[in-house]
Amino acid sequence: MDFLEVLAKISKYIPGVKNPKRHVTLNEKILWTGIVVVIYYVLTQVPLYGIPKVTTDYLAQLRFIFAGAAGTLLELGISPIVTAGIILELFVGSKIIELDLTSAEDRAKFTAAQRTFSIIMIIFEASIYVFGGRYGRVGEVISLTTASLLFFQLFIGSYITLLLDELTSTWGIGSGISLFIAAGVAQTIFWETFSPLKDKYGNYIGALFALIGSGGAVWYREGYPSMVGLLASVVVFVVVIFLQTVQVEIPISYGSVKGMRGKYPISLLYISNIPIIFASTLFADVYLISQMLWSRFSTSTNELLRRLVSLIGTYEVTETGRLSIKGGLCYYLTSPYGLHSAMSDPLRSIIYTVVLIIVSVIFGVVWVELSGMDAKSIAKQFVSSGMTIPGFRSSYKVLEKVLSRYIYPVTIIGAILVGVIAAFADFFGSIGRGMGILLATMILWQFYQSLAREQIQEAHPLIRRFMK
Repeated sequence: MDFLEVLAKISKYIPGVKNPKRHVTLNEKILWTGIVVVIYYVLTQVPLYGIPKVTTDYLAQLRFIFAGAAGTLLELGISPIVTAGIILELFVGSKIIELDLTSAEDRAKFTAAQRTFSIIMIIFEASIYVFGGRYGRVGEVISLTTASLLFFQLFIGSYITLLLDELTSTWGIGSGISLFIAAGVAQTIFWETFSPLKDKYGNYIGALFALIGSGGAVWYREGYPSMVGLLASVVVFVVVIFLQTVQVEIPISYGSVKGMRGKYPISLLYISNIPIIFASTLFADVYLISQMLWSRFSTSTNELLRRLVSLIGTYEVTETGRLSIKGGLCYYLTSPYGLHSAMSDPLRSIIYTVVLIIVSVIFGVVWVELSGMDAKSIAKQFVSSGMTIPGFRSSYKVLEKVLSRYIYPVTIIGAILVGVIAAFADFFGSIGRGMGILLATMILWQFYQSLAREQIQEAHPLIRRFMK
């Protein structure tokens, strides 16, 4: 019995959301999706019980990735769930775990195993937060009893997030993970654009009020939301929507129906937001571990340990109580935010962009293979459906070779584009961060398409039966 099979068997004993045994109407799906969003927002406002006031938010700049809120039940956000998926997909993609994801049985096993592994990652990350000193050293600032209580709260919050993700996937529209990211980014954009409040230095938090309060003189503020950043966000939104509509259309014909032809579209952003979700989560996980190590061991009496921690990343606490990266390897894995930051250290900007592109391409290619979107899987679908490409034999191997000419170049180009867009949006100080805007835009586009499909299926039951 292999590792994946063990995880899949354990999943049967973990309480979860049952699949519907009847057709769920569109109105019901919209209702359940709305309920999930409301519950998500409520959880982001429920503070953890038993902690001292949290002055340092380790992930303040990366909250949009984790879709969480500091000091609340959703402190961990979606991080454990996405990280679990990344690890298992890398294992399968590298053939460490042998699995054929074109098989329905193996896909079901992978999904069940990912569920169990998500629970393991929740336990792991909650342990890092609590016993790594996020809320103070255990035994000094907080007691062991308080630490155990905090661990339990983090576990419950993340487990509810997992259930909400399952609820969205089975009873709602789209993916819960994507929904939480979009909801978090939307909340950030609204607040940083329209907030009428001022910080302790007398500066408006909202970009619009800063512009009005200055009589139209302040269009850009380094380190603060600004109208230039809002404009950059709008540009990213428009560009991504445009790229979503760009596609390569491969002519197809149906062998069983003479004269019937059609087109098989392959979007320029073939794999959508998957590479940037995985890349951003990977960077955030490395960033989190680096901050934890620095917070705990930067003052260690062991010089070798201090140097090792400094090599990974060095930080300083800002006046607002946040940790700011100052050096180390992680310095080059965090995006410069704002024009001044990007231009003051162009080497960092270049390295970050290049690494982001490389990681996005790797995750993009791996995801295509894992998700059944590769040329081999599509060719099998063509043959089984009686479809072929005019001018080529209706052979599995021939069709795979033809499809490979389109799918892999489009995958690589799409991953490069989303990496470049995300990086440059940050350089211009976009509200919601570059990756956040990129993810939210793609998620909203996917939600729109899912909603359109649901409407068609609702109006034409025969089409629903055909698409299952």
